[in-house]
Amino acid sequence: MCLRIQRLAPDAGFLSGAARSILDFARPGPNAADLSACQVLLPNLKLAHPLSLALGQEAGRVLLLPRMATLTGFAEPGIAKLQALPDARRQLILHALLRGKGWFDEALLWDIVAELMALFDALTEASVSLPADEAGLLAELEAAFELRDSASLAFEAKLVNTLWRAEAEGRPSRAMARILGLRRALDLQTGPLVFVAEDSEIGPLQALVDSATERLPVLLILPDRAEAHDGLAETLSAAWPLAAESPALLDRVADLPETVVREASDRVRLMACESLEVLAQSVADQVLAWLREGRRDIALIACD
Repeated sequence: MCLRIQRLAPDAGFLSGAARSILDFARPGPNAADLSACQVLLPNLKLAHPLSLALGQEAGRVLLLPRMATLTGFAEPGIAKLQALPDARRQLILHALLRGKGWFDEALLWDIVAELMALFDALTEASVSLPADEAGLLAELEAAFELRDSASLAFEAKLVNTLWRAEAEGRPSRAMARILGLRRALDLQTGPLVFVAEDSEIGPLQALVDSATERLPVLLILPDRAEAHDGLAETLSAAWPLAAESPALLDRVADLPETVVREASDRVRLMACESLEVLAQSVADQVLAWLREGRRDIALIACD
């Protein structure tokens, strides 16, 4: 079929821009108000309501809206049929396998199980498969780390290969069931498909988009900072540059026009806090002040 990519600035106009793109993409039929054949996949269902409002506003009429779901919600019917192994059961099975091998102190087993499950799920979601045996995996690890004859890597290769293959022999993990459920859901989809991504780099989602494009018209909507051009965006790009190779911070800031800095300073305020307690109190005070002003849409973004 075809793939259309729409890059939008992740600012206050993102939803209206996404709505215009969806309307232009999803209503080629005789009834321009009927979008029900279209499936929109969102990173979070909290976007569904505001996106629905934006679609109505941009269309200027009452619409039969597209179906909206997260990737997990879209795949859920297929996941249920696969009877995925609950994570708690996976933990017990891996713990028993590790305990039987006697490779580690028993006090460490639960932490190691958690790390291994995270690794297995990451590899599954990235559609990475293991080589046929430990020797093949060891060769790949040695090449990746530029090492040779590493006893520690040999042990790690044996550990990962043994446990992941043991897990793969039974019921699928939730991560694997999600992938299989998504494939099943895509096979059943007949109308246009819209992916609204969280980031301009879609990572494991790329394989899903490629698979869907083979049979369906697909619209991929990407939030992209490079599309934002107001004063705040320019200031943020100076602080966190998009390019891998950039001048020093002071040089980047020195290149900003005074009007741009002034516009950003009206919207951004920095607070110096000498401890986490002061930081927490400052955040609470600011939120309460905004609430007293009548503001209701407030987001708190933690760096950790």
